[in-house]
Amino acid sequence: MQAHLGSHLRGIYDRVLSEPIPERFRTLIDALDRAEQPVGDQTPAPPDPGKRATELGGAA
Repeated sequence: MQAHLGSHLRGIYDRVLSEPIPERFRTLIDALDRAEQPVGDQTPAPPDPGKRATELGGAA
């Protein structure tokens, strides 16, 4: 019984890990990354490769 339960839980965990990060979480993580930059550091955070050019302010 315990082995079956462990196997089932590992399967669920593996599926969760393979799901994409929701956009809402990406936005929150980006905001936190920007907030952690030192005040004098004006280096912009690297663009998110998952975002389209139009979302980044570029041409489509």
